[in-house]
Amino acid sequence: MSQFQLVVIGIMMGLALIGVLLISGIIPGFKPGPGDGTPVPIVVWGAEPYEKINGLFTDITEQNKSFFTLEYVQKNSATYENELVDALASGKGPNIWLLNQDFILKDKAKIVQIPFASFPERSFKDTFIQEGELFLSSNGIIALPFIIDPMVLYWNRDLFANAGISKAPKTWDEFVNFAEKLTIRDKSGNISQAGAALGDFKNIDYAEDIISFLIMQTGNAIVDPITLRSVLGESSSNFAVNPVESAIRFFTEFSDPNKTTYSWNRSLPTSKNAFIANILAMYFGYAGEYKEIAEKNSHLNFDVAEVPQVKDGKIHATYGKIQGLAISKSSANTDRAMMAAVALIRKDSIAKLATEMFLPPVRRDLLAEIPQDPASAIFYKSAIQSRGWLKPDPSEVTNIFRSMVEDVITGKKKIYDAVRGVHKKLDKLLELLQAAEKKSEPAPSI
Repeated sequence: MSQFQLVVIGIMMGLALIGVLLISGIIPGFKPGPGDGTPVPIVVWGAEPYEKINGLFTDITEQNKSFFTLEYVQKNSATYENELVDALASGKGPNIWLLNQDFILKDKAKIVQIPFASFPERSFKDTFIQEGELFLSSNGIIALPFIIDPMVLYWNRDLFANAGISKAPKTWDEFVNFAEKLTIRDKSGNISQAGAALGDFKNIDYAEDIISFLIMQTGNAIVDPITLRSVLGESSSNFAVNPVESAIRFFTEFSDPNKTTYSWNRSLPTSKNAFIANILAMYFGYAGEYKEIAEKNSHLNFDVAEVPQVKDGKIHATYGKIQGLAISKSSANTDRAMMAAVALIRKDSIAKLATEMFLPPVRRDLLAEIPQDPASAIFYKSAIQSRGWLKPDPSEVTNIFRSMVEDVITGKKKIYDAVRGVHKKLDKLLELLQAAEKKSEPAPSI
């Protein structure tokens, strides 16, 4: 796409956004006109269940039928990204797609960014949760926040009661204490009941995400969103010990038989299955798993809590999976696609979506209204505290984190060396990604 074409698209989007921001409720007082009576079909791709999305799309289409019609196409989560890349390359991709935070850096060259002149950065930050700022770049808005699924602590009420523990842990000190009391071993030392599932990568669901929020609770962003360089290896004079190294040590010690915290090993089922089977007392999972867990074991007496935090820590954080609405550069109707995207992030739209998905909303005004449902109240607080980071290559990052954990628990590397190794590998991936972006940039033309 030429520079001239990009400028034209920018102008069209700017004009569309004058009305679009008003439609969204970000600037009140606007009612859309009748349009020209010829609705433009807007196709949206995502991996979320069709039945949870389609009701909202039907409502939005009915409200804007003079402008556009919305069609949601559900894709297989395992093949979604590859299918999307191929479709966009062939010119047969969607007008809008649900962009997972893990692919922001990899996919942003395929996206029409919304300039801050049209959608002020101040308005964006006032409207959406902090993690939504992952979708901001120096040039504008990469995607509009749509779905947030925060990580929470699931805890087994019966196992807690059996151990004489009345409540979920609020700090990591309490977590360690509770995990030790809740772990039961037989005469041979085998774990028959696990207090907590930490310490390994092989059979712990979301190990990478757990490690991420442990690190972010120390104040380390992992990757600087401005410079796009790894900050994992940086230390602060405010700490006697590197906080990132402390986070990795904390995580891995739960799988060390020589430690009092030992509560997990590779012979156990996956952490989610162990929790559902009533042999794991505390499980780190996502809010979106709540109904699945209840359905798989209707007799399981469990509850949810916010993930533990560092005692007297300055940052309260959990990991969140956030998805945004990204507008394709190859879309033939960018202005109508933008109208559709912003209609989808209106207050009433996000409220309906949150209800259908049993997830917290991405909008701050909705999060200010604490729900009566006790689980949802935890999800809302966790959404506000959700954090994430920009990954240069999701699959490579997973491999890097897995190797780090395995190197530490097998004694192959000391924690300092393992952390420094990850720092260097992340920087290398980021450099390669930015070099590839510069190489693919089209020469300016008019």
